Amino acid sequence: SRGASQRTMAGEGSNAGKLGHERVRVPVPENSYPGQLIDVVTAENRKFSVKVPHHEAFVDDTFEILVPRLPESMYTRRQRSTFILRWLKVAFPTVVVGFIWLLEFINLLVHEILRPELWSPVYRVVGYSLLALQVLSFARMQLTHPGSPAASWVADAVAEKEAAQVCARSGVLLPARAGYVFSSGVNVLFLDHYCFWIGIPIGYRNRRFFVLFLFWSTMLAAYMGSLSLVEVATPTPTRCHRMFS
Repeated sequence: SRGASQRTMAGEGSNAGKLGHERVRVPVPENSYPGQLIDVVTAENRKFSVKVPHHEAFVDDTFEILVPRLPESMYTRRQRSTFILRWLKVAFPTVVVGFIWLLEFINLLVHEILRPELWSPVYRVVGYSLLALQVLSFARMQLTHPGSPAASWVADAVAEKEAAQVCARSGVLLPARAGYVFSSGVNVLFLDHYCFWIGIPIGYRNRRFFVLFLFWSTMLAAYMGSLSLVEVATPTPTRCHRMFS
């Protein structure tokens, strides 16, 4: 159950510290008794179901619990980076993306430099247009925050003025269809998924750019693939072959 999962994460235990947890103090509710299961809200507006310890554990009407340590948002870390490093993180968020850019460069090298005769201007305009649309949608996808709940909503959720779910792993309050992504340190509205290929979560605000990136990448791959098939079907000597023959 959700409460059982939260008790496991927030309860005491020797293994909790090894999992990246931290100790926080929470106030003792009035009229509570040892062993009672209660919901507590931390200073970070995270909610956990825990059991009230014995009175010996109280310090100034508070007691200590272990909760998962939340990572810093990847978007905050990116903003603190230098200009060059920030754009490198945007352009090459993962090894897979770097490999894809390398393949596109090799394809461009073959068709624009090693080909004995250039393609007609129409073919080149279409190819560069598809490439530009792909890069633009990729940049927008990387630079657009996926969307997080407003601070006012979180305050209303803590006050139980808004309906909210509780993430069993992190204790973060979530609207419907939202999710907390540990690898990015972000609470994402309408979380679609975390794409490990490009290293970002896909949510409410950047989903359309993700779909556009997939669309233009597919179109570019199909276009360049068709040109490659033409090259294979009608082989011609390359410039390098002519230079050294």
